[in-house]
Amino acid sequence: MSAGILSLLMLKAALAQPPVVPLAQAPEGFGVGLASGSISGIALAYRPDSMHTLSGVAGWNLGLGWLRVHTDYHISYADLKVEPGADIAVRLSAGVGGFADLFGSYTQFGARVPLAFTLIPGARPFDFFIEVAPALTLVPQTQVMVQGAVGARVFFR
Repeated sequence: MSAGILSLLMLKAALAQPPVVPLAQAPEGFGVGLASGSISGIALAYRPDSMHTLSGVAGWNLGLGWLRVHTDYHISYADLKVEPGADIAVRLSAGVGGFADLFGSYTQFGARVPLAFTLIPGARPFDFFIEVAPALTLVPQTQVMVQGAVGARVFFR
């Protein structure tokens, strides 16, 4: 009986905070850059600390009258070391977010679950990212899709 309770307490502690091995300090503050993918445009981010990031991308075509936006909340849970002794790390994070596509009179909204790989080049104030996000359109109809992007951001404190 006590072994079961101990196991439950250990499981609760393990799930309470994702383990992060800080190989390189991720840039913090506000980030701005470019992204290309299912949405190509301006990439914005706010990273208050190394573990949490609020990010998004906005792209548009004024001639065709469309706007695409997504925003996500990411929690970092692992760093992958590129090479022993290197001042570069690849941060693995997952999150939850939403998206909106506004095409003239056609509009769709949905939810997404992004998985991101962020290249952190030491203590420099920028990062590079690749993200893949399974998504579910909720309005005007349900539809499953995959979204993705690659990009770079410069951070300002």
